[in-house]
Amino acid sequence: MKTKSKYFSANKKEIRKSGFLFSIKTVSFLLFYCILFSCCSSAQQLSYRQRSVIKKIDKMFVRACKEHNFNGCVQVCYNDSTIFNKSYGYSDREFGISNISGTRFMIGSVTKQMTAAAILLLEEQGRLSLDDKIDRYFPYLSGAGSISIRELLLHCGGIPRECVDAKSISTIPKTLFEPWFDIAPEFKIGMEKFYDEDETSYIMKKEKFTRNEIKGLQYTFHSLGFDNDLPILSVSDGIERYLKLEKSFGKGERKFYYSNYGYMILGAVIEKCSGMKYEDFITQKFFQPLDMTESGFGYNKNVTPLLAQAYYEYDVDNFFNPLEQEAVINMPNHINTYNWPGSAGMAYSTTNDLIKWQSGLKNVLSPDSIAKMYRGESVPKTVSVSRYGMGTYVTLVKVNNAKKKMFWHDGVIYNFNSIIASFARDNLQIAILSNQLEMCNFYSWPQKIAEIVLPKVRGNVEDENFIDSTDDVDNE
Repeated sequence: MKTKSKYFSANKKEIRKSGFLFSIKTVSFLLFYCILFSCCSSAQQLSYRQRSVIKKIDKMFVRACKEHNFNGCVQVCYNDSTIFNKSYGYSDREFGISNISGTRFMIGSVTKQMTAAAILLLEEQGRLSLDDKIDRYFPYLSGAGSISIRELLLHCGGIPRECVDAKSISTIPKTLFEPWFDIAPEFKIGMEKFYDEDETSYIMKKEKFTRNEIKGLQYTFHSLGFDNDLPILSVSDGIERYLKLEKSFGKGERKFYYSNYGYMILGAVIEKCSGMKYEDFITQKFFQPLDMTESGFGYNKNVTPLLAQAYYEYDVDNFFNPLEQEAVINMPNHINTYNWPGSAGMAYSTTNDLIKWQSGLKNVLSPDSIAKMYRGESVPKTVSVSRYGMGTYVTLVKVNNAKKKMFWHDGVIYNFNSIIASFARDNLQIAILSNQLEMCNFYSWPQKIAEIVLPKVRGNVEDENFIDSTDDVDNE
């Protein structure tokens, strides 16, 4: 018997329809959760890997804090993403101010990369040639006609590491030293080595000291700000003062000999060719395009926010060698960096900005200029795993069984320590800045970080020998 119930008949159709919709919804629901679960698993795996990397890098620097009084900031960028960014210790111990990601540090000789980049940009603009001789810009220098801009960039100009100016330290007013005696009584003992019978001054007699001793003493004067009152208002002013006294041009061997003096001269060349102050040219042509808003020049805590306090190392026994001393005293709030180190080391920056510098420089300079910077043309030692390009060391390092080229530079000034490193082929950039570090070889840190971050491989996957090409530099 057929049921003619309208109610039954209608529900039957709805049941069929709803059953079909239920099946679609169920399948869609299950498919959604399968995809979601799969994504969560991938995210978790990535998170576990990332957490492991972060933990290992952090452990490395926690140990540095305990063993070497490391105070500073560390940032690591891999495949265009920041994977580690952490700060340690204090930017100012006296006031209990901690280092943060925005803390600014003097970067010392990392400034040389900026100086080299500026020279190469001026070459691109046709304002100079790397083969120009220095006497073109300083015609009064005897012997400068044999030294080229290229040789200064490569530290092969045969000129001293520093300009040793005995006259600038021959008579130091006693009143400049006395304020330091209350802070550090041992400093007075150190200075009394040079005390003469004149009660108003400390007199340095050149014949009593070696060139290295005078250089060490001169570094002390610069770093403690004793020359702040000198009428030096630009990089050119600072180097001109020394060039007029220099007698050594053209006399040194044309092999690698690291020279701050040479890079100070390059800064003056930049000013002469650009018609701008050194720091203005770097800021306008590099810092602004790369959005490096936390970088600048000069050591002046009175006008530079978040600039870390520098701690100057000294003791009596090592008075002539400040970088090997043990005790520390606070630096003054202002130092005239135009006088020294000028374009060889007067910049300050943050880890974040230095990552931008390493990642973005190829967007400001041409591929040819980048290749010149990164091509190691001079050899620091007879047998060495390093070469020096233009403002850049190129070192072969072993990372997880693979030979890799590391492009890097370091800086040490006023007890600030800095190092930046790029493993260009792996798209890995590292920046480490510190305002206190004791008895530690920090040059191995980038390699250790690379070993943590980069995957392990079997065998040597890169050429173990230096070659002139820069096929491992990404210019795209």
